[in-house]
Amino acid sequence: MSDEQATELLSTTQRERLRADPGALVLAMLTDTVDTLHRAGVRDVVVVTPDDRVRARAQHLSAHVVDEPGDVAGGLNAAYALGAATARTLWPAHRWVLMVQADLPAAEPSSLREIIDSAAGRGESMVTDRAGTGTSLLIRPTSSGELPHFGPDSAVAHRLAGVVELDPAHLRWPDIRTDVDTVSDLVAALRLGVGEHTRSVLSDLTVCDAATSGVGDRPDAS
Repeated sequence: MSDEQATELLSTTQRERLRADPGALVLAMLTDTVDTLHRAGVRDVVVVTPDDRVRARAQHLSAHVVDEPGDVAGGLNAAYALGAATARTLWPAHRWVLMVQADLPAAEPSSLREIIDSAAGRGESMVTDRAGTGTSLLIRPTSSGELPHFGPDSAVAHRLAGVVELDPAHLRWPDIRTDVDTVSDLVAALRLGVGEHTRSVLSDLTVCDAATSGVGDRPDAS
């Protein structure tokens, strides 16, 4: 499905709302992602951001917030490394760090727990995005000081770096694979069912008769 086709599934009101305040969706997805981490048993969370609204929301969610420097080489990967270094300092007893995208509104606690269990004893490991080319989630030792390889074609870059792909057949954890970068991604997340905060922002969204079929809704219990 192209972004143009996916956009047709959004109401005119919803498209106008997203254009007027795209940050509202970002904050909602962040909230649902952090909430899912907490419900999966991941209590110690670091959020790296240069944005005041994200900073305030993350603090409200009891996450430790680190200001992302705007002039540091490495961009996204430097931010991940900064977050990992912060976690290592704050919680030295932790042996592993979970690097996850903050735009996983369909993520379920049960999937995260399964992934963490599957990664045990396998070294640095990852789950790719739904296209199989990007990386939605990376687990690595807290002792690692190397930059990760998030970004375009990151799955290949991580494989070349020796990262183990936990589900190379791409049959498991579609909720974790669905990070939202495009309208098509958003529609895919809605089909799976999104968290309450994302659902609230998109309250007038219709995806294939979602109002009558229940698509785009999910139980709040883990």
